[in-house]
Amino acid sequence: MLFALTGARDRLLQDPKNPAALRAYQRCNQWKPAWRYSPDDGDEDACNNFMEAVEEFSRYVVNNI
Repeated sequence: MLFALTGARDRLLQDPKNPAALRAYQRCNQWKPAWRYSPDDGDEDACNNFMEAVEEFSRYVVNNI
């Protein structure tokens, strides 16, 4: 919600030069609070991919807000 309120979300969605940040944003939006309470250990590759998306999106936020 805060990301949208800054106007940066709209800029990201309209920026054809930054597809990696857009994919990272979309991946980060798949996160669910219930994951914290899941008894499954999860898959290491999926976890690493998610964390890479978080880092990519974080870089976008730092540079564009």
